Amino acid sequence: MAKKILRWLDNIEKFICVFSILAMLLILSYQVLSRYVLKLSNIWTEELARYLYIWLVFVGTSYAEKEFIHIKIDVLRNLFPKKLRPYAALIGEIILFVFAVYICYISVPYVQGILSRGQYSQALKISMAFPYTAIPVGFALLAIRVLVNIITKKYVPADTIVDLGDVDESMLKTMDETNTDSEEEGL
Repeated sequence: MAKKILRWLDNIEKFICVFSILAMLLILSYQVLSRYVLKLSNIWTEELARYLYIWLVFVGTSYAEKEFIHIKIDVLRNLFPKKLRPYAALIGEIILFVFAVYICYISVPYVQGILSRGQYSQALKISMAFPYTAIPVGFALLAIRVLVNIITKKYVPADTIVDLGDVDESMLKTMDETNTDSEEEGL
């Protein structure tokens, strides 16, 4: 049952991200074409593209966490001995989970306030709740992904931990030579 729900979340996240990117591509292409070729100005295209981008960013954050491509500061974790790195990563995931739940919690009343005040966008005349709803939705999805990673112990992908002691000396020498050559070319 849990795997079905996670698969469903995967599909929803992928759909929202792909739809947002394709729609932005089409909308912004239309905007450029209409402005420079047809000499027409459309005020709604930029606003819609902006709102789609907001949804892409917040939903994409959750998907990035699932795929372990979320930006994290590995330098701090790698300062710990190898045996303690999983615990440092776990602490980082717990902090991220608490942060995601907190942002989700405080953003829901904000969206409700926008709905109750009846704020609408300038060009599209749609409720401003549409772009702002991306915040609680995105952070709720992120919290779910982080929680799943904590429960399944997938918070320390083996390929993200780099031990500089394992780097071959010839590799470092090659890198130094490449950097020296680049600096000489720049002079």
